[in-house]
Amino acid sequence: MASSVVTLPNQFFLFDRSRLNNHPWLAALNDMKNSGIPGHAALAKNWCMDARVDAARERHINSSGCFTDSAANKTFDAAAKDYFVHFQCRSPAIPPVAAYSEAQNNFNLIPANERPSRNHYLLHVASVNRLLQFIYRGGNEHLADFQIGLRRLTDTRSPGQINSAEVDKLIAVLQTKGAETIKKFARLIAGTLGSTEPLWWAAFAHEFGDLQALSDWTDVARKLGLGHLERSEWLLAWRYPPDIVGKMYRPTVAEAGANGFHFPSPLSTSYGITMPLIAGMPAVRELIHPPLKGEASEHNCTGYFGQIAQDPLPLRSTKDLSAWYEKRRHDHSAYLTQQHADTKAWLQRHGLST
Repeated sequence: MASSVVTLPNQFFLFDRSRLNNHPWLAALNDMKNSGIPGHAALAKNWCMDARVDAARERHINSSGCFTDSAANKTFDAAAKDYFVHFQCRSPAIPPVAAYSEAQNNFNLIPANERPSRNHYLLHVASVNRLLQFIYRGGNEHLADFQIGLRRLTDTRSPGQINSAEVDKLIAVLQTKGAETIKKFARLIAGTLGSTEPLWWAAFAHEFGDLQALSDWTDVARKLGLGHLERSEWLLAWRYPPDIVGKMYRPTVAEAGANGFHFPSPLSTSYGITMPLIAGMPAVRELIHPPLKGEASEHNCTGYFGQIAQDPLPLRSTKDLSAWYEKRRHDHSAYLTQQHADTKAWLQRHGLST
């Protein structure tokens, strides 16, 4: 990541704290803000404004080595991806533990008196296409075991490679087998990914209604801000009581990787708040926690799939996606200001409120 010192006329913030113009991340963040690649400017602004990363967590992130100039010409989004893959996709219990579960992130640990009540079920949604692509990536030592397990579940030959057509075939077979087989499929995925499975982003199930009644899960993806997903991808959901989850955390930019669709949540809120992909769609609360594994993953999987029938982000193929980011972020800022009066000054510091 480039780290040459530049001097800018405007005040430089990082994690909502004013910094000197000789900060080593300044040039890289400034390059991102001025990038013509959609989502880059939003990502950089998120890192500058996310007040949930306190000084202790910042030092911990910096010590990871991902954000230094050790890799020539490394971009900030590449550094964010490296940090996510190498420091977040880990077990929260077996050292070296996942970064979000380190003591340095206790600032975002949801205390007992703010945890969801037992009857407020949580909902985690994941793309089957993305999970399988991760499993089928080159060098996965557990791929053969996964294929054997999949063959036992489906009574069909397991695909040698994965693509959208193969996923469609697999989903069709699993659907004919029924809910219990789909639940076992969820357990197989969790077991194959092991400690490399990314942390879970969870919303509140009652804010989505009966997913099984939906023929199109596009709005589910839109409410959750899953703009990186595409039309025709298949989703799998888990619905579970919060008391079976261990520690829960408020999400920060460090858990979002290089996702520009994430929007930092105000400090005054108990949880994160999604930025829906469609104006006027209600935002939903979110939190993060370690993935469910084994029997917990199987038992709490809903046992049915949903497909994204439309593009979650209608402007994906147009040239004005960068303008869409700006407008969507300003609209979401207006929503946050209306819902949380104490956020106005925070948003104004970062050019998102008047």
